[in-house]
Amino acid sequence: MLNQISYTSGSKGVLEPFLAKYPSRHLVMTMDAADQTRCTLFDLSGEKPIFSTPISFTTLQQNGLLTNFGPFIHLESYHLDADPEKVLLKHARQLLVDLTDQPGFNGGMLLRNQDRTGAIVMLTTWDKAGDLSNWTESVPARVLKEFQAPGPQNTFYHQDYFVF
Repeated sequence: MLNQISYTSGSKGVLEPFLAKYPSRHLVMTMDAADQTRCTLFDLSGEKPIFSTPISFTTLQQNGLLTNFGPFIHLESYHLDADPEKVLLKHARQLLVDLTDQPGFNGGMLLRNQDRTGAIVMLTTWDKAGDLSNWTESVPARVLKEFQAPGPQNTFYHQDYFVF
């Protein structure tokens, strides 16, 4: 299990030199599904971040080996007050276990952001976007919807990436 992951975003030209400079690291280059000019580089080495302004996470739970990181990645970030966060963690932990049998699911992680927000992140990898859509529209995944509504105690965002 990875103890931590980090990533940074930028253009392909800015991020590609990291691949050449750190060939021993498990770095995965992705493209934003909504904006193909924006790229993200994930560091799955579990080592100290190499990026000057990394977004870093501590692993709370992992399902799958994540050796096949992608080819489609879905990231959901939740920043909640303490009580709703406990409920979210309970549901998300079970969902991550249950995903093992979901068609197209490759692996996933439940993470805590190491910055001052301490946001909870659920990162999952899929064979294709349609596999993710099938799961997000399923009955078991609906439990997350209550944590995705904007409100004074809740900040939510999600991002999709293609590995290239």
